[in-house]
Amino acid sequence: MKTLLFNPFKKYSERPLLIFGLITSIAGVVIATLTNTRFDGVLDTHFAKEVSLTTAGLESLCNLFSIVLVFFILGKFINSKTRFIDILNLALIVKIPAYFLTPLNYNNWIHTKTFHLMDTLGNPLIPNLSPTDLLILIGVGAASLVVLTWFIIVLYNGFKIATNLKTTAHKVLFVVGIITAEIISKILINQFVLKV
Repeated sequence: MKTLLFNPFKKYSERPLLIFGLITSIAGVVIATLTNTRFDGVLDTHFAKEVSLTTAGLESLCNLFSIVLVFFILGKFINSKTRFIDILNLALIVKIPAYFLTPLNYNNWIHTKTFHLMDTLGNPLIPNLSPTDLLILIGVGAASLVVLTWFIIVLYNGFKIATNLKTTAHKVLFVVGIITAEIISKILINQFVLKV
């Protein structure tokens, strides 16, 4: 179970990973639309009032492209035998942890609560959060941290297998790759999604 959750690349060959990745990516777009969740960056998950199928699909493509572009180039630099299919599978699989956050916004629950919290925090006449609001804030923050950690572990394990990553310098490049992919995805989403 641990391998399935954190390193499926070790257990499954490229074809099952590709099929599963494509299915979950399509499902992720549909779920994002139904729960009004925006994956507006490689690392980002935000809850909105309304998310169209077009927005969810374009954001998914921008994130996919950003991860593939950065990590394929980085992979080739680390190991010239790095295969495109392995990086594509990695990009498809790695977003799965984020999909587990989407039920939190069922019926726009978190979106509504977030706006309530922002109003409360920004209002000097209401100095304290209620215990319920505080628990919501802590719970969503903790869930987001768990998902982000899970994402990075899956990305690292997949990239390590795809490139035979070993040295400290390669690990530093991996971190730079995450930041670069995030920046590229933000630029693409700003250019192609927000203007739709």
